[in-house]
Amino acid sequence: MMRIAHVFNQCNDGWSICKGLRAIGVDAHLWLRFPSSVLALPHWEESDIDIEQLGNMENPDWDVLNQSWTPPEFVHIWSIRKGSFPFSRTIGFIHFLKKLGEYDLVVGHSPFAQYARYYKLMHRKQYAVLDAGDIRYVDIEEESPLAGYRKCRWGYEHADKIFFTNIDTVDMFRQKGLSEQKVVYTPFAIDTNLYKKTDVEPISQEHHPVLFSPCRQSWTYKGNDRVITAFHKYLTRNSKALLVMIDWGADSAKSKQLVSTLGIGRNVRWLKVMSKKLLIRCYNASDVVLDQFVYPASGTLALEAMACEKPVVGHADLSLWQRVHGSAPPIVNAASSDEIFEAITQLEAEETREEYGTKGRKWVAETCAASLVARIQLQVYREISE
Repeated sequence: MMRIAHVFNQCNDGWSICKGLRAIGVDAHLWLRFPSSVLALPHWEESDIDIEQLGNMENPDWDVLNQSWTPPEFVHIWSIRKGSFPFSRTIGFIHFLKKLGEYDLVVGHSPFAQYARYYKLMHRKQYAVLDAGDIRYVDIEEESPLAGYRKCRWGYEHADKIFFTNIDTVDMFRQKGLSEQKVVYTPFAIDTNLYKKTDVEPISQEHHPVLFSPCRQSWTYKGNDRVITAFHKYLTRNSKALLVMIDWGADSAKSKQLVSTLGIGRNVRWLKVMSKKLLIRCYNASDVVLDQFVYPASGTLALEAMACEKPVVGHADLSLWQRVHGSAPPIVNAASSDEIFEAITQLEAEETREEYGTKGRKWVAETCAASLVARIQLQVYREISE
């Protein structure tokens, strides 16, 4: 039996795939880096977390995290904290690399590509990289705050395979000089046992419909300003509607100012950042979920909401989905404020929302379920080993 190590856990992709692999009998292990953002820890998926008790989200209190959920034995920790004498961090890194040599194959998530050179030097073994969007920044200018991604290039060039999840990055690997033979598409892995329809109290008894926009506030990457503008227009049609957004991201203040300027604060509710179990309740307690409206591809939020049988409005290049994925997600496609307004109007009827919800769940279960994605990746693992 192959022993697989998924190293690091950007956006919990490693955790989801490891669960899928173990569900089909593969001895898969997950290595986490400590300290780490709470968003890159399996606790974020598996337990109810009170954000206010965590301290710094980029370096959360693990004692608090482990009170409600304890990681299973196949989850391991590499500490990058400096110890009591100058070289302890280096010794810890060497020990970490040695442990990775015990596996038949390593699949590295961000930022593993930055360390791949040392892994290859020590073990002379094959490895794969899973790209969740970092390819966009690999050759970025030195003066940019994202210039650190330049260190990933060696790791990408020497990987035996590069898995990618974002369909809009399909041509970027070739454009950046990476061999097309080593690039393999894999869907985001969604735990359909966790993300599912449940009976919960609606977010509001007074408002209808309830539109839930869980994306972080980033006008450049998510298009939250378009959502707010579209909602302002929709209120002229239905003054009882409610928009629920997450108070998180670089543009939170700008979004709140836009809400205030448009005079729609009574119909907008702000929630603090929440772990995935709480997010699942919000999916189920809303009528429509609004994804991002900039990139022509859906991320995990849209897939999670569809798995919960909620209709999703988002921006998607359907031809690109067909080309890369083989089928397009059944979302209501929109990009501009006017299109978002039209999409919300289209979903006013309950039967229309239920139709999209049913189709969405079916599509995710048939193409993105964690065990299915695990089987796709396992076949590639075997090809690498052979």
